[in-house]
Amino acid sequence: FAAVQKNPVASVYINPRGIVDLINRLAQKEPDGEKVAKVIDALGLKGATALVWAGGFDGKDWSEQAFLAAPSPRNGILSALDATPVSDDILKLIPSTATMVCASTFDPAKVIPAVRSAAAKINPAAPEKIDHGLDQFRTMTGLDLQKDLLEPLGEQWGFFNDPTLTGSTSFGMVIDRKSLV
Repeated sequence: FAAVQKNPVASVYINPRGIVDLINRLAQKEPDGEKVAKVIDALGLKGATALVWAGGFDGKDWSEQAFLAAPSPRNGILSALDATPVSDDILKLIPSTATMVCASTFDPAKVIPAVRSAAAKINPAAPEKIDHGLDQFRTMTGLDLQKDLLEPLGEQWGFFNDPTLTGSTSFGMVIDRKSLV
């Protein structure tokens, strides 16, 4: 909890390692239990040690913070967390009139390689099937999902709500990404 808001009104703690251990224990009682352990290992879920969320007042404003403890080296889907900190450039794109802001670093181009690698640990034939699916996508659309769509998205993202741009409903949202600028 030291990584999130100090005096929250509400907070949540999740022990991912405990959940993974429970799933493994339950799976051991099943005939295909070793497959579950392979999936958990391939996804890198054992690397997450804690997930916390806290929400509370910060002066007159409401603030929410979350923290996922997943120490390096990360593998599987947790390797997508290996990213640079949010830059000042993305924060400068968000107007001062924004009423809700979220900024993050996430590289969608890392998803397919991570899924492909995890799938190979579970089933050695899986990467070939994934490649076949990507080839079918390319044939149908004329686009390479990885190179034409995911890689250009970049890794810096900002989401904000600003009533002067999106109206007064909570459904209005603007998404900025550094690679557009």
